[in-house]
Amino acid sequence: MIEESFDIALDVHLLPYKLLKAGNMTCIYEAGNLRYIKCGSTEIVRMIYGAVRNENWDTIVPEITNEIVDAGDDVFYISYIALYNFNGIQYSANFVIEGKADSSISITMHGLALSDFKKNRIGLCVLHPLKETKGKPATIVEPSGDVYTAAFPELVSPDQPFKEIQQMQWKPAESMTAKLYFSGDIFETEDQRNWSDSSFKTYSTPQRIPFPVLVKKGDTMQQKIVLTVSGNSNPEVEKRPSTKIAVPTNTTSKIGYSMQLEQIALTGKQVKFFNENNVHHYRTELYLDRANWPQQLEKDVAFVAELGAKLELVLFFADKYDETFQLLLQEIKPVVQYIDSVLLLDKKYAVTPAALMEKGYGLMKDAFPSVKIGYGTDAYFAALNRNRPGSLPHDLVSFSLMPQAHASDIRTIIENLESMPDIMQTIQSFTNKAIHVSPVSIGKRINPDAVLETDYVITERDVREDSVFANDWKRLSLMGLHAAASVTIMQ
Repeated sequence: MIEESFDIALDVHLLPYKLLKAGNMTCIYEAGNLRYIKCGSTEIVRMIYGAVRNENWDTIVPEITNEIVDAGDDVFYISYIALYNFNGIQYSANFVIEGKADSSISITMHGLALSDFKKNRIGLCVLHPLKETKGKPATIVEPSGDVYTAAFPELVSPDQPFKEIQQMQWKPAESMTAKLYFSGDIFETEDQRNWSDSSFKTYSTPQRIPFPVLVKKGDTMQQKIVLTVSGNSNPEVEKRPSTKIAVPTNTTSKIGYSMQLEQIALTGKQVKFFNENNVHHYRTELYLDRANWPQQLEKDVAFVAELGAKLELVLFFADKYDETFQLLLQEIKPVVQYIDSVLLLDKKYAVTPAALMEKGYGLMKDAFPSVKIGYGTDAYFAALNRNRPGSLPHDLVSFSLMPQAHASDIRTIIENLESMPDIMQTIQSFTNKAIHVSPVSIGKRINPDAVLETDYVITERDVREDSVFANDWKRLSLMGLHAAASVTIMQ
């Protein structure tokens, strides 16, 4: 596979940063976080940061105040107060970050709740880069003192590869050893490629502990993480963080198009895109418990007929499968020549339930043999990876992709292009059927973890969706997803 390095067009802005050094380690400080912690050219840790996440798994972006950054030749000291204020949540955290000449970095978080609210997670997190960790063993020391060894997974792991962590040790390079020490809670590691992030994340509190949890005004917490590195390092050092990434340059995916959720009609810019590109299909979502879905189908068929394209139908069932299928087959029959594929979903489930797939596949294939019938999710890859189709009949598997599940800054969005080939290889390990990625968007379109159904759809559109940066990112995503039979772009 040929790979090339592409520059991302930045008509949106990166956050300001400061280069720092702690003994043999270098890093950047950006918006309260340490990123790209390296020894020479070897990346040790992608990022260390504090997170406050509410019961919907929203990551609250803090306001940073009282910031002090004092940097020497091989040491640094940073302190600041982070104020988290979002939808009734008020939380304050004091951070102290120290880099020492002995090649160690520590970060401490003291948190104080200023209001009552429900949280899924509060605390420090460590992101591990993929290149320097995939397939490599790590030695874990549990709070009990027990020790075990496990590996960072090559393929995307549906479950946490490391649990019950108090210390972690691994070798980012052959002659280098890194160690992390955690205090203040029990930590574990998850594979963030499940949400299209290009990292593994070590965080607290363990998923085995029920959430959300009510935080009371006045509640406090304290956590600390210490990173040390020993051994030889490659002296090559990047002078500044790069916005270049390597991606495959060949793609044979059929390209589809999708409007924003709740959008009534295409804009002039969207029509122009449709006309100027070789668009194979148009994604439309039909909620079969709504009375107007036959009229929407009729309108969408007329649209693709005019453009010479096909329909990618995403069907959301509720109850009464037998009754709904009877009407569905009746409505599809006269327009079946315009339908390329159908994804069967149920509003109440993260992925296609077995009962719907078993009933729907047979009914639809018997009636319309040329239409591809899909199993999958409207949400992140995590839902599909944790609920694989197994022996269920299917012509394709489908999931959506969006790079802002955990953070929305530009560097993270760029970094997350790296995870896409791994996701493709993981799917190919459990099915030989076609892969559909639908839709691909820069901004959040849904929140599949929302507690209330009314919070499921994201109504505030990311203003970067129409930027040159977003268009370049989507172009590169097509290359990273080159193994997919079909990729649908949301514009």
